[in-house]
Amino acid sequence: MDRLPAAIAAAFPDLAGATIEPLGEGHDCRTWMVAGDVVVKEPLHPAASAALALEARVLAVLAGKITLTIPNPRFCTGPPALSRHDLLPGQQLLWDDFAALTAAERDLLAQDLARFHAECHSVLTVELRAAGAGPAKPWPAPDTARAALDALPSSHRALAREVLAGWAALPEDPLGEVWGHFDAHGWNMAFDPVQRRLSGIYDFGDSGFGPLHRDLIYSALISFDLTLRLGRAYRALTGLPIDLDRLRLLSGAHRLWELAEADDANRDWQVQAFLRWSAGVAANSTAYVASDAAAPGG
Repeated sequence: MDRLPAAIAAAFPDLAGATIEPLGEGHDCRTWMVAGDVVVKEPLHPAASAALALEARVLAVLAGKITLTIPNPRFCTGPPALSRHDLLPGQQLLWDDFAALTAAERDLLAQDLARFHAECHSVLTVELRAAGAGPAKPWPAPDTARAALDALPSSHRALAREVLAGWAALPEDPLGEVWGHFDAHGWNMAFDPVQRRLSGIYDFGDSGFGPLHRDLIYSALISFDLTLRLGRAYRALTGLPIDLDRLRLLSGAHRLWELAEADDANRDWQVQAFLRWSAGVAANSTAYVASDAAAPGG
C-alpha cells in the first residue's frame, strides 16, 4: 500500500494525491476506489495483466456502440501494471431487488438487457478480432457436472438428471456464434434503485466469441423469470428464433456444473442457487415448450 499512491500518480497524473480506499482482492486483481469515483485494478499475475489490457482494447471498440453505460478502461503497463475506469453509478441487481420489481419493470429490465446483448452481437467481428478478442471460456463436458447430484435434495435430482441429459443431447447452437459478454449476471450490473431500471454493465473479463443462446443465460443467476423475459425480448427485437427451452437447459446446466465445482465454502450457496432456478422453472412451466421457439414475440 505504501507504494500505491506513487504508482497511481505515475500512471495517472490526474489522480495524484487522491483518496484511496481498498475494494477487495481476488485471485486475479487488487482493486481500489480512488477519488471516490474511479476504480483502479492491479493485476496479480501476467495472465490477469493481459486480460485487463485486452478488456481495455475491446471496450474501446464498443465505445459509442452500446446504449447502456459500460466501463471506459485505460491500461498502463507500468510497472506496476494498472487499469482504471470511471465508477458506474448504481448497485448490483440481486434476487431480492428483482423480486421487488413489478411485471412492467421486469419487462423493461429484460428489454434493456436484450438491447445490450443485441448491440454486442452486432459489433463487427473484424474490429473485435483486431483488438485481440478470442473465444469465450469453454464450458466443461456434461458428465463432469454429475457430481452435483449428490449435493442436491433427493426431490430435485430427477430435474437435474433431465437437465444433464438434455444438455448432453443439445446440437450446436442453430444461431451460431456471436461476440458477447458471457457473464451478464446481477453482480456485473449497475442498477438504478430510484428509476428502477438497468443503467450499466461492467466486468467484460469473460467476454468473447461463443454460442448466442449461451450469452443470454447468465441472467438466470438473478431469476429464471428474467431469462425467459430476456429471451422473448431479444426475439422481438432481433426477429431471431430464440429457443426458450434451450435457455432453460443451458441455465440449469450452468447451475449444475458450478455446483459440481464448488468448494466446501460455496457449496451451500450453489445448492440454493439451483433450488431458486428450479422454483423459477416450475413457476413458468408452460413458458418454454419447444414450439414457443417459432413464435416471434412470445
